[in-house]
Amino acid sequence: MSLKLKLKVNTGGQPKSPTAGEGYDSEASDREIDPAIEEEFILRMMPGEDCEYLRAAINDKKIGVPISQGGPNIQMKFFHSEGRRAAVIIKGRPYAATLVDLPCIIEGMKSWDKRGWWKTADICQMLWVFAKVDKEEQAKTIPLPSIIDKETHQYPHGITPPLHFARKRRFRKGISRNAIEAVEDAIEKLLAADDAAISTRFEMIDPDMGRASQMYSPAPGSSPGRAQLDEDEYSEDDAEGEEDDNPEGYFGHIPQPMVEEDGDIDPDLEADLEAAFDAEETAAEPAPVPEEDSGDESIEGDDGEDDDEDDDAEIDEDEKARLAQIQGTKEDIEDLMKQIEMAQAQLAVQNNPILRRRVEENVRKLKAEVQLKKSSIGEGDDD
Repeated sequence: MSLKLKLKVNTGGQPKSPTAGEGYDSEASDREIDPAIEEEFILRMMPGEDCEYLRAAINDKKIGVPISQGGPNIQMKFFHSEGRRAAVIIKGRPYAATLVDLPCIIEGMKSWDKRGWWKTADICQMLWVFAKVDKEEQAKTIPLPSIIDKETHQYPHGITPPLHFARKRRFRKGISRNAIEAVEDAIEKLLAADDAAISTRFEMIDPDMGRASQMYSPAPGSSPGRAQLDEDEYSEDDAEGEEDDNPEGYFGHIPQPMVEEDGDIDPDLEADLEAAFDAEETAAEPAPVPEEDSGDESIEGDDGEDDDEDDDAEIDEDEKARLAQIQGTKEDIEDLMKQIEMAQAQLAVQNNPILRRRVEENVRKLKAEVQLKKSSIGEGDDD
């Protein structure tokens, strides 16, 4: 059972006389009187006949009424200045009690009409009646329950079932100093081993580059095989067309079509890549060498025509890719121009100077981006 019991002090609920120079101190004639301070705690009584008697007295609002005027026969005595040890006497039967600290804070509310509620106090202590004794003196020395800390008088639980062992579960378990020092020692050993090594090798991994590599496509007019070469590996000899040490040449590392994260392949990208692969495989195959004794010139003429057709196909594919890129850039420019028109419309009706500056800055950025895209496709400045 849990009961909230408010005790009246000897001042009769009147505000205490403030000490000069402490707290709110004013010499003004219209200063307000300091409010009365209430100190509240929870009373937890042992179940039984006396508990029901105490409950009825609280429900009938007879707490504080003298016995001569029909009040209940209930007394409460504290033996220490901090109130850690106490005795609750009900109809002459004494009980041992202790004032413990709760692991939570409970807001005490008060209402006069059961409609509006006002906060009166923050409750963080509980007077726990835990044993029945024969005499009041036994309440001073009776052993406290095992769950109560003898030094701090801290209670491990809250007042509701979800707060069972709340004091242990409310904070994450801390890491010991020994564990931290062990990790530091291991790191120092690894660093020392790196310093003592003859040679070391490391690899930088950027998780943000995964999406960019999957969506990569060769630039118009460039070879897909050569686009895969790293800048450091692409030397001047390679640029001049000399033979590579790799017998397979540049075309031995033709990239495969990249699969997007959702597992589907872009149909347009797949078609472009397959056309580029077919064109370069045809160019990489050696032309058949005619026999010296054969005088058939029709074979050489046919081979020459095939080479011309392959070159034309490659040029057509590159031209298609270039035109597609230009078309995409123009569509982006149209979208940006629409955004500029919308921003200028907002600027025309905006009166707030701060918001106007923001819109103007946005318009300047959009115009700069439009000019950049126009210059990328070779168009002149057109405001």
